[in-house]
Amino acid sequence: MVAALVLTVQVSSAAISDVGCTPADRQAISFNLKMIARGNEAAVDDLADTELRGPSERCTLIHLARAARLGWLAARRVASQGGAPDLLAPVRSSLNELEQLRDDPGVALEVEYAQTAIRAAVAAAQEERGELELLLDHARDLAERLHARGRDAVWPRSFNVLAGELWLEVDRYDQARMAFTRALASAGEPIAAIGLARANVRLGNHSAACDAYRHVKGANDAWELESRRYLSGCP
Repeated sequence: MVAALVLTVQVSSAAISDVGCTPADRQAISFNLKMIARGNEAAVDDLADTELRGPSERCTLIHLARAARLGWLAARRVASQGGAPDLLAPVRSSLNELEQLRDDPGVALEVEYAQTAIRAAVAAAQEERGELELLLDHARDLAERLHARGRDAVWPRSFNVLAGELWLEVDRYDQARMAFTRALASAGEPIAAIGLARANVRLGNHSAACDAYRHVKGANDAWELESRRYLSGCP
């Protein structure tokens, strides 16, 4: 079972300043993290060329963020098809792109965390629960090491959100609930609240699901609608 870990999900100055990023880079990264936390992935797609590529070619974290996110989404897309190997070319491409960044000592741990997260998503897509647990253990260790250095593991997801989403995908609802509970306690973001609510629904815990859905605020329209519909049946 994945051990408890509570980490912030904001990008601290320490996580960025040592890899040559400008204030514009930091603003772009923070904005995109906020959009992901609210479930507005489309907003990040719209800004991919101007925000995640343009501000500073020297900002390694910009390239890391983009490759990590694309690899994560590619791995998640193949889940409905069992993670078939012939569909994983985009995942391998993103992993290779991340590998090119490992020579930069400023982001080496962040790169390894992102690669591990993407591989965990593939394991979940293939319903390899044992491998998923091992990869999440490693991701947790990397996140803890980064946190000890004043940096945050956030790409493609912060650890607790990462663990929650992948455990939910493979029907390990209690583990998903615990991960999302930690994520919500850490940052209170909609992505954690909606995940916690869904885990509690799967577990048949109506009261806890109601409580979690009440925390889904400032989210995308679909999450807000899902919350309102469920809450209409809550006391």
